Amino acid sequence: MKFSLPYIDQPVSFWNELSYEFGEWIQEIFFPMGDHVAPSGRPSQTVHHLYAFLEKSDLPKTVLINPIVLPEPLERLEEPILNELILLDQHYGIRSATVSDLLLCKFIKKSLPSHRVSGSVLMRINSPEQIPYLQQYTDSISLDTAIIRDLHRIQAIRECYPGKIKLIVNEGCLPGCPFRVQHFYEMNSDLAHPESLCEALLNDMPWLRLKSAWILPQHLHFYEGLYDIIKLAGRVTLQNPKKYVKVFRAYLDQKSLPANEIGCGPGGMINNVPISDDFFYQTITCDKNCSKCDICKTYFNTNA
Repeated sequence: MKFSLPYIDQPVSFWNELSYEFGEWIQEIFFPMGDHVAPSGRPSQTVHHLYAFLEKSDLPKTVLINPIVLPEPLERLEEPILNELILLDQHYGIRSATVSDLLLCKFIKKSLPSHRVSGSVLMRINSPEQIPYLQQYTDSISLDTAIIRDLHRIQAIRECYPGKIKLIVNEGCLPGCPFRVQHFYEMNSDLAHPESLCEALLNDMPWLRLKSAWILPQHLHFYEGLYDIIKLAGRVTLQNPKKYVKVFRAYLDQKSLPANEIGCGPGGMINNVPISDDFFYQTITCDKNCSKCDICKTYFNTNA
């Protein structure tokens, strides 16, 4: 099992310790390119230690070029993005990018053939019909969190995509969230840190959190053979280094963690509701007709 882990702004000593203890299981550490070149998909964060990390850590790295939509037409962004990728290669040997725009994937692959390109979760890759145009320009893809509980859909993509598949296991967005695009836009804009747009909905229907986009470490066995890389979200939620390592170690060892401790976003669990194997399996094998089903509501009201 390999892991894609978020950069958090910690001294090089943290990354050296992580490399020493867990390096063989780490596929990459993903970090933002910098909003002066292209948005990274999340609010701006401190990067006091970033350049020391890039220069001195031996962990493999990938840069995020990851807005939910490009802020300008691609032809206006190509040159600065290409120049930054070349600099990252020349200075730090980084030849990997996670990208949310298909035309940008194509541009990078043609301009820098030695670079590895990963399709971002923000591309909303959730159907085998998308694979013919993705497989030409990506080496790996992160699956849409909307299908994280749909084993049949994941299996269908697995069967036709030739590259590596990443599962983000702790993002916590609601399945098919109607606020997702606007929320990501606001997070990546010049606004102050945005409030969760789903808050009122979840106050009225808190049981929806039981089906949001997370997989607990103890339930990874249900997904055996369906992925190559586990990706942890958490540039915001895992900033505490002790929590970062605790959550990573739990997924690596597939040891039990409560759903409110895995570093989910606003749609994740906020209370320690025990999630049994039987209940979780039910959520990944049901017919998904939530409008006619009270199983999650009943389970939440019984166990909360």
